[in-house]
Amino acid sequence: MSAKPMADMAHDFARSTALIGFGIALLAAMVWVDGRSSVRLLPKGSGSLKTIAGAGLATMFLLTTASMGFSIYGPAILQTLAGFSALAAGYVIAGEAAAWTVLGLIVAHLTGAWPVRMIRLGAVVAMLGVLFSALVFPSGSVWGVIVAGLFLGGGFGLSWAFMSQRILAALPLEERAIGAAAMTTVRLTGAAVGAAAAGAVANLVGFSEGLSEATAKAAGLWVFISILPVAMLGVWTAWRLTARPA
Repeated sequence: MSAKPMADMAHDFARSTALIGFGIALLAAMVWVDGRSSVRLLPKGSGSLKTIAGAGLATMFLLTTASMGFSIYGPAILQTLAGFSALAAGYVIAGEAAAWTVLGLIVAHLTGAWPVRMIRLGAVVAMLGVLFSALVFPSGSVWGVIVAGLFLGGGFGLSWAFMSQRILAALPLEERAIGAAAMTTVRLTGAAVGAAAAGAVANLVGFSEGLSEATAKAAGLWVFISILPVAMLGVWTAWRLTARPA
């Protein structure tokens, strides 16, 4: 690689990092302002990881952010490296949603100590799905991608409903309507942030210059490796969410 492309990559990396940092700062400022408003978007205490609402919404946000590269870039990578059609690649990626639904139904009846266990287990499983994605996408392994999707979707299926229950149970009655709406807002915001982060990383490794075997392999690795710390933070906040009774 010549010096000029390396210099361009360094410049693009610095610019992307600055823009992502600016976006995160804006989100943090929004949460701070919202917490001091008379009409709020988020329930009280959402800006603090010391509260159940704050830790729970943070976990939802972080895990959603970390998972977005799979659904956005997975189909394109499979089409390039595995020779799949757009439809076939879409079906493979849809395994994530199927795993979420099936696992969610299987564990829905659990009570007692099990919800806490499922929240923690689900966060770890989702994080492992991100890690496994980084290992299998560069090789174009279809079965590997299916397993990674099952881990990602299964992690959400194991934990999401129990996180929702725990957040709402910790809120006063007058805050529960706000809390229920906030979970959708947080998930959509996490999806937007995750899509932006995945796009920035994919463009840095050459995706924006055209889809080739080399760029698909690079994106398959770095889109997931770069977001893995976010998934690990999601595991940590899941532990904070379950550290004390709701």
